[in-house]
Amino acid sequence: MSTQLSHFESCYPPVPLTRSSYYTFVLGRDIYAPEHPFTINGQTGHVTTRRALREDSLRLAHGLRNAHRAGLAPLRRGSVAMLLSPSTDLYVVVQFAMAAAGVTCVLANPAFSPGELAHALDVSDASHVFAHPSAVPLVHATLRARGLAERDIRQRVVLLAPDGEVPHELRTAGWVGLDRLDTTPVLGVPERFDGDEADATALIYFSSGTTGLSKGVELSHANLVANITLLSAVYMYNANNDDVTITGVPLFHVLGGLYLVMFSLFKGVPVVLLPRFVPAEYLACVQKYKVTTIITAPPVLLFLTNDPLVDQFDLSSLRILGVGAAPVSAELVHACKARFAARGWHLNIGQGYGMTEICGVCTYVPYEEMAARPTSIGRIFPNCAVRVVDADARPVPVGQPGELWIRSPAVMKGYAKNPTATAATITPDGWLRTGDVAVADAGGYLQITDRIKELIKYKGFQVAPAELENILSSHPDVADCAVIGVYSKEEATELPKAYIVPRDPKYLSSPAASDDLVKSIHAWLAPRVSSYKRLRGGIALTHEIPKSVSGKILKRKLREQEETKQPAAAKL
Repeated sequence: MSTQLSHFESCYPPVPLTRSSYYTFVLGRDIYAPEHPFTINGQTGHVTTRRALREDSLRLAHGLRNAHRAGLAPLRRGSVAMLLSPSTDLYVVVQFAMAAAGVTCVLANPAFSPGELAHALDVSDASHVFAHPSAVPLVHATLRARGLAERDIRQRVVLLAPDGEVPHELRTAGWVGLDRLDTTPVLGVPERFDGDEADATALIYFSSGTTGLSKGVELSHANLVANITLLSAVYMYNANNDDVTITGVPLFHVLGGLYLVMFSLFKGVPVVLLPRFVPAEYLACVQKYKVTTIITAPPVLLFLTNDPLVDQFDLSSLRILGVGAAPVSAELVHACKARFAARGWHLNIGQGYGMTEICGVCTYVPYEEMAARPTSIGRIFPNCAVRVVDADARPVPVGQPGELWIRSPAVMKGYAKNPTATAATITPDGWLRTGDVAVADAGGYLQITDRIKELIKYKGFQVAPAELENILSSHPDVADCAVIGVYSKEEATELPKAYIVPRDPKYLSSPAASDDLVKSIHAWLAPRVSSYKRLRGGIALTHEIPKSVSGKILKRKLREQEETKQPAAAKL
């Protein structure tokens, strides 16, 4: 009797794919009413209709093509520009305007440190930055540090806000706002990316790796159109334009940008926009706008399960909660469903799987299978295949763990200006090495059990230990260090924790000196990294970092030390 191996083509029939710009694909065939809401600002109530998105983005695309008339450096088809903003009414308008003008859009975190922003600009080759007013000081400081003169900076930065919302000090300091761009009442024609031109880079997201600073993930128009098409073929959580969803992750994150923006737009589903997750505000919007589906990260699931604030709101409209970014336990899924059921509400919860490198979501648990498979990430989308392989890249038998490999038309072009990392991630025959450990059953249903990569996933954000180790190693009192993720049951996420060998042994013998050093390292690190990269798991001072003969840090031993310090807890 032969052993079934973990290699599965999709169980769904193939779907024909279009090769065009994502702008043309999503907005050029809109079947929904022009006045149907696309986004609803959860704080102000302002509605952007589907007609407004299309017309405003086309007018702004004209302004981008004529940026030189506003005193900006020229923008043209093939240019690269960065979006640096929280989720606002204008965010998606500007992103789609760039697509219509043929400009590659770089989506970056407005909470980047100056060093992180400089790296993102280097990797992406972005010539312009469309910055929310709150991000202008960061952009200005970063560009000054790169040697740009004030005149050059003013030619490359555009304020991403209506003129009336721009602070007086910025408006009078010579910065160009969106209102200065030359728009036109006559709607232009979006740039076409048909056939081979669909392989042009449309978006660049940032995804942390295990080797240091974040990598720019280049996604082509063909990648994006394929992802939307495959989602639409099978993904029935947002069934029709009677559904409403809400942002649970920022739009510069692939789950927010690809799923919440493009897929929701394609399916006619309005999106309630919030710039950040504020519990009472979030719940009030779910209640007010009768949100039906939420796609988010595990900490929001934990919040809905445990926080007493939830009892103050009517969440009866919610019918589906999809969880991505990190796996969750069956216990947490059942506890959340039970809390809703106690109030007479039926909520289905399912997990999915995806990566920035594959345009976000790429597996799916059908609605009718959710209850029976609370820890499964489902089966692969149409036109795709999966393997679970051993260290020699051979498929393992069904039921055995191995690294998850995926083949899909949505797999990225590669990492910007990093061919070495691209070659290490995508095989010559097109398989994406995910770095995650999975187990497949006989039907091709997958479950994620661990990660080969050292990435720490903090509330859906990826934190590269090597990056933090490199930064910490530059501290004058640090002789050696290692960073791992420690699981917090209270927060339902991993937290970065550093083990540090101090240069002066006195810090190991004196509790007072030890406390002072730990506090000083926290304070020193804070301005050098984004908030989500801070050492929320703590700092432990130690005599040495366990290493192999070759010098590789044995993080397994550090994790074992952590597990002996606290009682075992189910990990998400």
